[in-house]
Amino acid sequence: FDYYKKYIDTRDNLRLEQINNDVTNWQIKYETEKQGKENEKLREDNKFKQAQIDNQKSLNKLLMIILIIALFTFILSILYFRLKRKTQQKIIEQKNELERLNKELEIKNENLEEANRSKDKLFSIISHDLRSPFQAIVGLSDILITEKNSLTEEEIERFIKGINESGKNLSTLTNNILEWSKIQLDKISVDIKEINLKNIFEQLISTYSAQATEKKIKVEISGEAEILINSDKHVLSTILRNLLTNSIKFCKPGGTIKLGAEQNEKSVDVFVDDNGVGISEIDIPKLFDIKANFSTNGTNDEKGTGLGLIICKEFSEILNGTISVKSVINEGTRFTVSLPCNFSL
Repeated sequence: FDYYKKYIDTRDNLRLEQINNDVTNWQIKYETEKQGKENEKLREDNKFKQAQIDNQKSLNKLLMIILIIALFTFILSILYFRLKRKTQQKIIEQKNELERLNKELEIKNENLEEANRSKDKLFSIISHDLRSPFQAIVGLSDILITEKNSLTEEEIERFIKGINESGKNLSTLTNNILEWSKIQLDKISVDIKEINLKNIFEQLISTYSAQATEKKIKVEISGEAEILINSDKHVLSTILRNLLTNSIKFCKPGGTIKLGAEQNEKSVDVFVDDNGVGISEIDIPKLFDIKANFSTNGTNDEKGTGLGLIICKEFSEILNGTISVKSVINEGTRFTVSLPCNFSL
């Protein structure tokens, strides 16, 4: 019985030990499997993380490539726009230069046309207007020489007056041609000095008193004549001389011509006023335009070239002034030369 009891105890111990071993093995197997699963999970996690890292690296590379392409495109765009802007600027400069050259060419062509018109005008004056007074002087003097014994005193006086009138016309025309030639050749020299306008008016009235008296025209000084102005006496006298002779030419016998000046704040208006035949509005723009070739006969059929008023305009501009006209048919005309009070070169 004792042996049987020992057997039972030994068997139970062995079974218990076997059970413990099995439990231990199961635990080891469980732990091993658990560890394997955890390791597998870690490997999967590592693979996922590595894939994320690889994807991030690929994305970074792609972003870098895109950034490089964008930067390269941006640089190319800047270079392109700079080149385009330079090209456009160059085109604009070339266009401006071409326009400038075209304008210069137009100005030269206009100057050439003006020179041709001036030449034609000069030839016209020489061929007709300048020749007529010479022919009158020569013709009348020939009659006086060859037929003096058969002429009456009235005829002789009439011929002498004709010669005198032709001589005056010739003198006026020659002076105008000379002055006009100086303008064309830019040979006008301006000498600015203080001038008393009344002195100029008195000299002009004295010079042309005979011509005015012949038509019974009264020439008088009007307005503020005692005015001092800084200007060129010769140039201003030439302007007023032409305006006065023009008024005498178109003033009716028994008419009146007034020379005067009006002082303004910054300018002096010098005027020649007559109660002659007047000028139509259509003809006024033609007076100072050499292209118009405008000229009409006076009230006593006096001839003219139209050159005098053209000289007046150009001389007025030389003095930094302007010339204007107001006229009413059959009532009269006023020419006004507006000059700066203190003209300086």
